[in-house]
Parts: sequence; C-alpha cells; structure tokens
Amino acid sequence: MAGALESHASALRDSLIDGMSFGSRPTASYIINRRSVSFPPQSGGTFEPGVLRLLRFSLQDATDGGSSGWLDGETLRLAFVFHNKGAKAVKCVSMLPASLFRRCRVMCSGVEVMDLLDYGRCCEMFENLMPFSRQINDMAEGFGSGTGTFPATPANFSVPWTPLPIPSGDSRRVLTPLLCPFFQAQKFLPLALMGGLVIEMELDDYGAVIQNATATDADPVAWEIVQPLILIDSVQVDPALSSSYAKHLLEGKTLPISYHNFYSMQATMTDVNAFSLPIQRGFSRLSAIYVSFYKTGINFATVFTGPYPPGANVYPNRTTDTFRFQVQLGGDLKPTYQTDSITELYYRLRMCQGIVTGTDSMGLEWADYWNGNKFIIGLTMEKVLGNEVAHTGVSTMGGQLLYINLKNAQNLEGGAATVHVVCHYDCVLSITSGGAELAY
Repeated sequence: MAGALESHASALRDSLIDGMSFGSRPTASYIINRRSVSFPPQSGGTFEPGVLRLLRFSLQDATDGGSSGWLDGETLRLAFVFHNKGAKAVKCVSMLPASLFRRCRVMCSGVEVMDLLDYGRCCEMFENLMPFSRQINDMAEGFGSGTGTFPATPANFSVPWTPLPIPSGDSRRVLTPLLCPFFQAQKFLPLALMGGLVIEMELDDYGAVIQNATATDADPVAWEIVQPLILIDSVQVDPALSSSYAKHLLEGKTLPISYHNFYSMQATMTDVNAFSLPIQRGFSRLSAIYVSFYKTGINFATVFTGPYPPGANVYPNRTTDTFRFQVQLGGDLKPTYQTDSITELYYRLRMCQGIVTGTDSMGLEWADYWNGNKFIIGLTMEKVLGNEVAHTGVSTMGGQLLYINLKNAQNLEGGAATVHVVCHYDCVLSITSGGAELAY
C-alpha cells in the first residue's frame, strides 16, 4: 500500500552511526604482555621418513617462558629446516610444507582433540579452496614460488605457481600453517588449566610431495628436516583473572571450546558408472562433506583427478558434462535432485566454503576444475547458512546410514580409482578441573 513504508520506517529506533560516535572502544588491561614463544620437539632434532618419522611437541614446555600463558592458536606455525640429501636439486610440488606429513594428532589432557589421516592431501585440498591472495602469502612463508631462473619472477595473480628448487646438499628454512581447526577456534588456550597440550606429526614417504627439479629425472629423492619448532604467541593475563578461571573449574563448571573437526577416509570405486559409498561413522552434527578422486600412479597428496573426459578441446557441453553427485541420509536427499552440471558442483562448493571459511572466494581456476587436477566436490549439510548460529548440521547418529552416490565418472577408468572423502563436523572440548571431555 502506498505510504505504508513511511509508517514502518518511523516506528524503527534511531542509532548513532559510527562516524558520529566519539566513544572509545573497550580496553583489555587484564592482558599484561604478549610474547612469541617456541616449542621444540620432545622426540629429537632431526627427522627423516626412513629413519625417524614422528615429531612430538608438548606445549607445556615453552623454551622462552610461555607455559604459564594463554596461547593464541591463530598465530601457530610449524617451522623447520628442509635439507636436500640427494644428488639432484628437488622441489616441493605442494603449496604447503605441511603436506610433507601424512598424519596429525592433537591431544589435550590425554583426550584426542584431532586425529587426521591423509593429512598432506587434506592440507593441499583446503589450500586450493583458499583465495589466491592467501595462497601467495602461504607460499611466501613456505618453499617459495616463482618462474624462470634466478632472480625468479615471483608468484602473482597472473603468473602461475611454480615451486622453487632446492640444490643438492642445500637447505631452506620454511614455515607452514597447520590444518587444525582447534587452534582456529578464536579462543585463547589456558595452558595451566588444560592438563597438557600435545601435537604429533608423522612424516610421509620421501616422494610424497618432493620430486626432482627436472621433470624427466626419475632418480629417488632423499631429504630430512632439522630443528623443527612450533611458533605461537602467548599472552600473559592478570593473575587475579587467571585465578577466577581456576576457581570456576573447581566449582564443577567447565570451559567449553567449540570447534570443527575432520574425518578422512578412502574407498576403491568398484564401478565408475554408478557407485554408492556408505559412511559408517556417525556424527552428532555433520557440517559439510568434501569428495575428490585419484588413480593409482599419480601423486596422492596433490592431484585431484576429475571424472570428466580429458582433452584440450573437450568443453562442458551436455554431451560431456554427465557426472552426477548426491548425498543420501535415510530418505533425505541432498541436493533434492542430483547435481546436473559441473557449474552446479562449483556453485555448491562455493556455498560450502562460505560456511566453512566465511568466504566463497576461491583460488580454484575453472580450467583446473573442469579437466585439470583440482576437481573437488563440496556440499554443506548445515540447516542455517552463515556464522550467526552454531551446530545446525545434520545428525547421522539416529541409525540412518549416510551414502555418497556417484554416477558417470568415466575418466576414472583405466586404473584403480579411489574416492577420498573428508567429513567436516562439530566438536566441543570441555576443560574441567579433572582434565578434558570431548563431545562430537
């Protein structure tokens, strides 16, 4: 009705806009100091796939006095010196040095916070889904990137990523973020109240992501990592405030930390024309599902084989765009009708990333997605999109089995094809006076 909007607008409450508000922001005087601390491994100083694979860090033993502080998990980095022991120059074919590892475990007071298998492939997959600007920054901290001989042209938005080689007998110190949502939960971690926080990293094989710099060189590679450290910031809190948290726990209350977790699994595709994969594990709140493929003989950690026909002149027309995907939970289908095109798959992947990372901007180029080696499926299982509310994913604990249905993946013929599934689900770690309890 004409004029009705005027009545509606006049009934709303006015508020002072930011540009006219001269009030100061709140302070945090209870934060006394902030320091960058480091944690060396307990299991040695030199690690190598064929000798000593397991790196174990105890975050209670800070080398520079941070064990009594609160850790800022978003500043966490793993730093180490990569030493090329082979006779030829080598390069890392992954964007992240974290892909050198095949497993990562995090424990709090003896409770397993995260245990992620296929860790290198998961790191590479989620890095591919990050905005390109973020990828460039991560590569700058890691092995570096550029094209041509020295001085190499640095990576930018128009120059594709090319790993920088490491000469024979030479070394390079690199840093890498770790794929562990527990540390990105936007909560400071009170070490004195957590009863011990441990990170374990297991190295993958020599040739998992390290190759000879010359593509035609098939000689085996040899390398080791030296002087690994966990780098993280620690804030010192006023003792009176720290005591109030300890008193809170002694009264039988808890400090809950909500975070996301990952479950990784693989299965051999018995029929590329029609394949249904059951997910046996149950989740109280399943947020998202990621699916990718690989074939025997390719690099497991970095190649995500697409199910579409390969070829320079094959475009996604109705005759070639035949792959279909759908998830079934009992009688519920997601999406309601199976995906009908690669454009819909890309759209649902962007929607999924908007839920998981808060942005649907991805550094995943169309050519690589269609008939390259970066084909990744993502499907959100949340009932409410956005970050305004939590724990709106679906439950698979009611006795209904979860199935992933795939059709027409003909490009995966001609070799053992494997489907890799990563389930993204909600967890709550409750810190108590007696340790920690995990709910998932």
